[in-house]
Amino acid sequence: MNRQRRLLLQLAAALAAAPAAANTPRTITWDDLRPALPPVENPFANMPSEQLTLLGQLVRLHDREARGAELTDEQKQLREEILRQLRAQKVPVEDLLKRRDQLVERHRAQSEDTVAALDGKAVRLPGYVLPLEFDGPRVADFLLVPWVGACVHTPPPPINQIVRVRPAKPFEVQGSFDPVWVSGALRIRRQERALFLVDGMVTVASGYAIDGAAVAPYEKVVP
Repeated sequence: MNRQRRLLLQLAAALAAAPAAANTPRTITWDDLRPALPPVENPFANMPSEQLTLLGQLVRLHDREARGAELTDEQKQLREEILRQLRAQKVPVEDLLKRRDQLVERHRAQSEDTVAALDGKAVRLPGYVLPLEFDGPRVADFLLVPWVGACVHTPPPPINQIVRVRPAKPFEVQGSFDPVWVSGALRIRRQERALFLVDGMVTVASGYAIDGAAVAPYEKVVP
C-alpha cells in the first residue's frame, strides 16, 4: 500500500469517527450546572457579634422600605440610633449594605442562573429519580435531583439543580429515588410542575431538560 493511499484511509477513518466522538456524552456533575462565579470576600466574616446584630436590624428596615412599606416613626428613630452607633464605631455602613446586596445577588445567581455553554450539549449526569408520570408500572417522565428526598422530605433544590427528564422509553424503578445515569442533549428550559405530596401540594421549578434521554441504573454504569 503506497503512502498516499494509506494517508487517505487514515483520513477517512478519522472522519468516520468524528461524528461518534462529537456525540459522546460528556460526564458532568451537579456543580457544572451552576454558573462559575469569581470568589468574593465576605466582609461580615470577622465582625463582632454586636455590630452584626445592629446591621441585621438595619438590613430588615432597609428591606422593608425596599418592598415599598413605610416605616413608622419608631422604626425611623431606631434606624437613626443604629446608624449613630455604627458610625461612632467607624463601621462603613453604606459600603457594607452595598456589599450585602452584591452577596444576595450572587446567591440568587448561583441558585437560579443556568450555564448557557451547556445548552444543546450531549451530557451524562448521575442523580435520583423523582417520578412525575407513569406508563403502567414504568416511569415515563421524572425529575432528576441531586439528593435523596429532594422536593419531598426537604425543600426543593435550586432550579439549576433540577433536570426534567423525558426518557426515550419508559423504564422500571425499584423504589422512590432510584439512583440512575441520564444521558442526552441538555437544554436550558425552565418549567414548573405541581407535585402532590403527603402533606399537600408543592410547585417545583426546573431549569434544565433532557428529552429522549437514555436512562441506566447507576450501579451498572462506571463513570
